[in-house]
Amino acid sequence: MVPVDARLTDMAPVATDAGALAIIVVTADVERWRAAVAIAQANAALGRRTALYLHDAATGLLAEDDAAIAGMLEMGVRLVACQTGLAALGLALPPEIEAGGLVSFLAETGEERVIAV
Repeated sequence: MVPVDARLTDMAPVATDAGALAIIVVTADVERWRAAVAIAQANAALGRRTALYLHDAATGLLAEDDAAIAGMLEMGVRLVACQTGLAALGLALPPEIEAGGLVSFLAETGEERVIAV
């Protein structure tokens, strides 16, 4: 058995295209949000490129779950929030989270698998 260098286990995984995943959260349902967060973090933990898009009213979840957001950002998950949903709810975004539309999000996903939660 090859010993694992302790320094390697503390490093953030490098995202790869293999197994890349784009997740769309379609409603403001908390259970769907928790599932999307778990899926995003699991995929990122495997070193795979991961993006999560909050559609329309789901953008409101950003104001309620700072710990999950911080965890995903720390793992390198790309977070995008619907511009229309942000405007409707009067939310401002921290600089780490992108504002965008569904069309641009899908256009930028490339070869990622896309799932809606």
